[in-house]
Amino acid sequence: VTRELKLVAPTLRSELTVAAAVLVLLVIVIIALIVLVIIWKQKPRYEIRWRVIESISPDGHEYIYVDPMQLPYDSRWEFPRDGLVLGRILGSGAFGKVVEGTAYGLSRSQPVMKV
Repeated sequence: VTRELKLVAPTLRSELTVAAAVLVLLVIVIIALIVLVIIWKQKPRYEIRWRVIESISPDGHEYIYVDPMQLPYDSRWEFPRDGLVLGRILGSGAFGKVVEGTAYGLSRSQPVMKV
């Protein structure tokens, strides 16, 4: 049994078909990347998933973790940023910097208060 293998030169139509298929795939990939970037930018970078958890460490200390979103909100504790002037750095450590500040208009009895 002999079989002949006949090579056919690519025609313009087959080349256009391959080029169109590659172009369609490229467009699909670009659209998918754009959609992924839009979704990634809309989603928050992190989510707070704290709950009220009570635990006792091996050294006997008791810890309570609280979700800040579950705490009650009281607008009386809010203070405008333009009423606070930050001063010199008093110290720094593992949790950041401690800065001296002056609060203007915090209370009626003391219009200027160091905080």
